Amino acid sequence: REVGGMAGASGADRLFLTGNDSDGEALEAYREGALAAGLAAERIQLDLSLEATIGALTGATSGLVSGDICLVKASRAAGLERICEAVATHFSQEPLALDSTGNTAAPSRKVDMRPEARA
Repeated sequence: REVGGMAGASGADRLFLTGNDSDGEALEAYREGALAAGLAAERIQLDLSLEATIGALTGATSGLVSGDICLVKASRAAGLERICEAVATHFSQEPLALDSTGNTAAPSRKVDMRPEARA
């Protein structure tokens, strides 16, 4: 719930939550935290399908445009690399990934998702 609250209070325009079946309770807590912090329900997508999340992030209605910041918080078991690679490929950029020591594993351009950055 605290993580969702931080995401909701961060000024993020959208929140996409994904995982596997065992993550459902935690993802719902993230969603509740974001709602409590003021992020509108229609701006939050919770889906246990990795493919649906990738489609939502790369589809024509995603709202993402080249240059946006897209923070992906997920476990590797949930498909973190696949999400990052799909979004980066969609925008023809290399994904920014961190290795196990926290060092950048690949170069990337930042994508700023804040609404005011789009103006």
